[in-house]
Amino acid sequence: MRRLQSLEAIEKVKSGDYHVLRDAEWLKYLVLTEEQNVNLERISSLENMPQNPVFLYVEKTLSILENADIPELEKEIIEEVLIWSEAAKCGLPHKRKEWRESGFQLAIHNIGSAQIYADRRQAYMPERQAIEELIYILILTHGLVGQYIRGETRYRQFTPLIDWIEASELQHIDIRRVLYVLNKCIIEGVSPALWESIERDVNRVIGQICTGERNKDWPFAERIRKLRGQALDSGEDSSRYERFLREHSAEDTLRRFFQRIDLWYGESALSSFSFEEFVKIFLLVLRSVNPLSVRHISFEPLMKDMYRDYQGVRHINVYKKRIIEACLKEMSISDLLYGEVPVNEHVSLAVQPFDQASEIVGVTFSFSQAGLKLIEFCQEAEKSPLYERAIVLLYDFFEFRKDSFDRLQNEAAYLSDMNGAEDYKKKIADYAVGERMLDIGAGGGVMLDLLTDQHPEAEVIGIDLSVNVIEELQKKKSART
Repeated sequence: MRRLQSLEAIEKVKSGDYHVLRDAEWLKYLVLTEEQNVNLERISSLENMPQNPVFLYVEKTLSILENADIPELEKEIIEEVLIWSEAAKCGLPHKRKEWRESGFQLAIHNIGSAQIYADRRQAYMPERQAIEELIYILILTHGLVGQYIRGETRYRQFTPLIDWIEASELQHIDIRRVLYVLNKCIIEGVSPALWESIERDVNRVIGQICTGERNKDWPFAERIRKLRGQALDSGEDSSRYERFLREHSAEDTLRRFFQRIDLWYGESALSSFSFEEFVKIFLLVLRSVNPLSVRHISFEPLMKDMYRDYQGVRHINVYKKRIIEACLKEMSISDLLYGEVPVNEHVSLAVQPFDQASEIVGVTFSFSQAGLKLIEFCQEAEKSPLYERAIVLLYDFFEFRKDSFDRLQNEAAYLSDMNGAEDYKKKIADYAVGERMLDIGAGGGVMLDLLTDQHPEAEVIGIDLSVNVIEELQKKKSART
């Protein structure tokens, strides 16, 4: 089996031979970069994240391709797609500035990478034109199969690929096989388990594309469920989605909005928020953009703001999350749809246009400078006896009740300790009697589970002051039912 030239070039760079960068422009961008554009939900620790994760990811995808048993021409096409498809995530600052000034859409990585590929200014070769067009379109649609399956992008984004397939005269290329192997490299490069879990869905979507099916956008309700995939896996109840939207008269507004937009990093940034908060965030976004022009909404800025390391492991930044939740709680769905929303001096939605036409915007929440400094102080105080005093300052500054922020980052350790006392609690559960049983300070829910299992005829109720605990108990209840 032939060794891929791209992997040979990567091995030379890793051994310290940078001369290869003169002839491998794609590799120069991957290696010479200060960017760390990566989906943080796939990273276990921010502090231990590799210095150049995109470079390592591309190497993984190429290694998977090298072992694929397909014709050489098809392998060459996929290789070219893989080496260029992450270019928009990389490059040194001066090069990225040059790309932006040229109008390249770096915020939408597949579009920006296709533009970078097309701008190489190679000599015109008529015999290569059809292949070049295919490579360009495969870069342009790179990763969209997975994004479509997650509900983030609309099916119509495959239109250029379907058009190319219908017009192509390259009979010696099996486009279905090319798409299968390409997507295997892209997804298995992220996680073999992820590829195994969605391979069947990938095959189904590829079949639709190759047979020219066009109007396959997800129905609104199904797209919402897919966007809430991680929340559903954690126990969120999807049966209330449509009822909630109808009761608050938000369904038609959001349906029209979602018909026009594609999302990026939406699930990564929003999965930890409740469905009501999810709806409010999108209504806030709708109020903050021009709905006639916006086409792409990237939650990458919010994703980067919402994660931090706690005890060496990536976690949601619970300080920022609780502050955002409190801000959203002040807003009603009705006000977001038809009225004025209260202004919070400490936190607000921030929408950043990424192009002059405002077709592409980035979304996050911005905090006041004083609020940010106080959050940073609390994070540092976690390591010292000052923590409780720091949290009191946070309560006062953001006008929280103490129970609304109870335990914060110490919650995981608290729940672990509570769950660790299961043997002791089994003995207590044996003595429980009555039609209604109340567990005050339910913690990790071990006692609730024991009481429910041992006394199925009783109504079992759990009470706790901590918002974190209530969230986890609600998820466990949904999962059990």
